[in-house]
Amino acid sequence: MTTSRIIDRHVRIAAVLVAAGLFVELLVLRGVRPAAFLIFVLAGIPLVTAGVLVFLYSLVSVRN
Repeated sequence: MTTSRIIDRHVRIAAVLVAAGLFVELLVLRGVRPAAFLIFVLAGIPLVTAGVLVFLYSLVSVRN
């Protein structure tokens, strides 16, 4: 695989993780119960964080 294909793959994975995290957070914002906060903290935030970390890793791990 070429370098650009690897970067594209990592960026797509990062985008899916961030989108999934934002979707979970969007759904949970309607809830007022304590379980909504727990889902927000235990599912939404880690998904967004994982997406950001995968994106940053794809930038750092590029080999020319």
